[in-house]
Amino acid sequence: MMAKFSRDKGLREERDIVRTHRDIGVDAERVPLSGATQFAKGDVIIHGLTFEAKLRADGFKGIYEALGDNDGLIIRADRKERLYLLRETVWLKIAKHISRLPGRRGADSSPTVPAPDSDISLESAPAQANQNSLT
Repeated sequence: MMAKFSRDKGLREERDIVRTHRDIGVDAERVPLSGATQFAKGDVIIHGLTFEAKLRADGFKGIYEALGDNDGLIIRADRKERLYLLRETVWLKIAKHISRLPGRRGADSSPTVPAPDSDISLESAPAQANQNSLT
């Protein structure tokens, strides 16, 4: 069983993630009872995508060292799929941009969000968004 301090620390992080996204107009919510049941997967849902949130005092030191001054890090273990890790500032620009695309939740209040494995193309973005700028 998880210690109360660790559980509370995780809840604070999840709430902070949700607040950070909502502050810039991106749909985000905590998953109630995440980890407590086999039905609730992930900790937060951001614009229809499910994320697991992990917080460690120094447990990710090697990842931060590998990231260096870059915007992101692409990692892969043998026979596993790649993982794309982004700095929060880069991710928030992308999330905000995607939330404005037509047909996405938040862009036109449509409740439908494509499944994560569907082909999502930035080509359908409005003309002004196609000018290679995510700001």
